[in-house]
Amino acid sequence: MRFLPHKSRSRTLAGAFFCTLVLGTQAVLAESSEVDLLLDLLYETGKLTQEEKAVFRARLDQARAARVAATGPAPVRVSTTTAGHHDDTQRGISAPGAAIGYEPTQPLRYIDTRTQARVFRVESADGANRFGVRGRVQVDSAFANWDDNLNFASSNVGDALPTRGTVLRRARLGVLGVYDHVWEWQMEMDFRDYEVRFANVYIAYIADFGRFALGHFKEPFSLESSTSSRRLTFMERATPVEAYRPDREIGLMYETLHPDFYLAAGVFGGDGVAINRDVREGYSVALRGSFSPVRSERMFSHLGASFNYRRNDVNSNSGNYELSVCVPVREPVPLM
Repeated sequence: MRFLPHKSRSRTLAGAFFCTLVLGTQAVLAESSEVDLLLDLLYETGKLTQEEKAVFRARLDQARAARVAATGPAPVRVSTTTAGHHDDTQRGISAPGAAIGYEPTQPLRYIDTRTQARVFRVESADGANRFGVRGRVQVDSAFANWDDNLNFASSNVGDALPTRGTVLRRARLGVLGVYDHVWEWQMEMDFRDYEVRFANVYIAYIADFGRFALGHFKEPFSLESSTSSRRLTFMERATPVEAYRPDREIGLMYETLHPDFYLAAGVFGGDGVAINRDVREGYSVALRGSFSPVRSERMFSHLGASFNYRRNDVNSNSGNYELSVCVPVREPVPLM
């Protein structure tokens, strides 16, 4: 007798259970939403692979179609735990971008066994329109024990170096949504440094071949710069990235939504959203491309390159360039 490994035994039992379930009674088919949730739970806990999950879902859909053809549509069941649950894949609708997990296009999912971060979202009955609220707060606190030489040098020029401090790195609050499956919008404000400023404010059209965005958002430059602060590997971005990356600007951009490669191109302004009649606004052209030569369930590789051409703003009174993007303090630079 040959014994299967634990994971193989779990998948075998799960496979046998679902084969019986799909070919079972009409009562089981009537509870289709619970079956779909159970499939997702087995996949998330590692009992099923993506391929096995797809096979079981296909068999389940075949059984549902056969039952509808023989007896007509099943009655709709609404409960307190599943009311309002809508899944685009169950309705045969796949919103552009949903296949790669693009956040604004993801449908609401209510699973009793866990709490989800996207709980502050609502959607229409057909899933075509969605509205959500999101935000983040990131606080940095530091304690330091300085070298005696540093303290001595500091005391000669001013006060001693501080040994502790706390700063509010990011505090954001925003709303986002999708209209008619393909129109995405977002408005997010950033509260920090005693100021209120715009973060993402845009509207975008999502098609099967890509996404067109118009508004105030990041220029496509560098993987680390494009990565959200919610998903950074370290507390801060690398110094070279911070030194050269462009900030958010008003512009028009196209980007692909594909798991194996990425292409983005955009044209942007150069003076933020402030009103300054003494400055002739510059512009920039940004390009970024990447691809994944190796991609599997356990490994992901990424190779990419970015290009950015910028024409800085010019002060109309002095004729000097204004560094308005990469340098926080706007210092005039003589024209060459």
